[in-house]
Amino acid sequence: MKSCNKCNIIKDLNEFSNNKRNKDGLDHFCKSCISLKNKTSYKDNKQKHSEKRKEYYLKNKERENLKAKNYYESNKKEILENNKKYVDRNKEKTKEYQKEYHNSEKYKEYKLKNSEKIKLYDREYRQRPEIKERINKQKVERAKIEKFKILYINLPFLLEAQYQTILDVTDLRNQRKLKRF
Repeated sequence: MKSCNKCNIIKDLNEFSNNKRNKDGLDHFCKSCISLKNKTSYKDNKQKHSEKRKEYYLKNKERENLKAKNYYESNKKEILENNKKYVDRNKEKTKEYQKEYHNSEKYKEYKLKNSEKIKLYDREYRQRPEIKERINKQKVERAKIEKFKILYINLPFLLEAQYQTILDVTDLRNQRKLKRF
């Protein structure tokens, strides 16, 4: 058991971090006090921490990118699940973001610079069997909708034409009846 010099609470030894410089080999402050100190320090100096992190990233860009890539590869399934959950929970927010992004100059510049790359990816994407199947289903659905639209738009004219045909046939019958007499 040891007392923390900050909160003055007697705690178990596993509540203290290791520190070789001290006689007992443990830190003077407990882990929770150090954590609280670090959080407040970060909040107070957020800009400074951000600049340091950016500076470190620029110095070690390849190493950081490799770490990120390895992490993504080893946790791909969980990352994609979490992304999907986020999008499902925040549909309006993500739609708004996508709309803003696709109207931005940044996106337009990207499309101009990478048009060939985008076309190649699109071709490869459309060749995947599950995508081909989905595209074909969409085409069939669109065709059905178009037929329905055409029928719906022309329905009054078709009905009028049928009605006119019925009237013409009835007139013709009436004229034949009159001729007999």
